[in-house]
Amino acid sequence: MRHETGNEKLISIYDVKHGEKTAREVFFINMSRAIVLFFTDPSCMMIGIYMAIVYGYLYLLFVTFGYIFTLNYGQSTEIAGLHYIAPGIGQLLGAAFASIAMDKIFITLKKRHNGEGRPEFRVPLMFIASILMPAGLFIYGWCGEYHTHWIALDIGVMIFGFGTIVCFLALNTYLLDAFTYAASAVAATTVIRSIAGALFPLFGQAMFDKLGLGWGNSLLAFIALVLGTVYPIFLWYYGPAIRASGKSER
Repeated sequence: MRHETGNEKLISIYDVKHGEKTAREVFFINMSRAIVLFFTDPSCMMIGIYMAIVYGYLYLLFVTFGYIFTLNYGQSTEIAGLHYIAPGIGQLLGAAFASIAMDKIFITLKKRHNGEGRPEFRVPLMFIASILMPAGLFIYGWCGEYHTHWIALDIGVMIFGFGTIVCFLALNTYLLDAFTYAASAVAATTVIRSIAGALFPLFGQAMFDKLGLGWGNSLLAFIALVLGTVYPIFLWYYGPAIRASGKSER
C-alpha cells in the first residue's frame, strides 16, 4: 500500500501492536519464531514429536519393502516396487475421509458449545488414526513374519497409510486453528518430522534383524498406540489453557 499510494505513514495492525521493525529484524524474528514456538509451547512440541514418529514409521516401512518382497517373497525389484502403491491408496482414501469427517465433527461439536469453535474440535479425528496406524503395523508385521499372501501386507500398509494422513491432516489443522503464527508452527513440526524421516531408516534394519518383522512392527505399533491415545487427550484438556497463556502467539 505504501508503494502504491506513496503514503509512507500507512501502517498495518501488526505495526501498531509490535512497532515498526527494520527488514533485518523482521527476517530474524520470522526465522527464529518456529524454533521459539517449538521449544516454548508444549502443544507445538508434542505435536512435532508425534508427527516425527509417525513420519519416521512411514519411511521405515518404505525401506523394508525392498528386502521383504524380494527376499521373503521372491519378487523382482520391479514387482516389489509396485507395493508402494498400497500406502498411496491408503493416503488418498484417508485424505478424502478426513476432509469430510473433520468438518462434520467440528460443526457438530461447535453446535454443542453454543456456536463456539475451538481448535480442540480437530482432536477427535486423531483417535481414529491412533487405532488404524497400530492396526496396520500389526497386520504388516505379523503377516510378513509368517509369509502369508503378499496382499495381506499391502492391506496392512494401506491401513497404516490411511491412518497417517488422517493424523497429519488433523494435527496440521489444529496448528492452523490454534496458532496466530500458524506458518511458523507448521514449519517447526515439518522440520522435526523430516529429520525423523531421514533418521528412522538408519536403525530400522538392525531392529528388524534382531526382533523380526512381527515383534519389530509390534514394538512400533505399541508406541504409536500409547502416544496416539495420550496426545489427543492432552490437547483436548490442556490445549485451551496453553492457548490462554499466550504462548501460541509468540
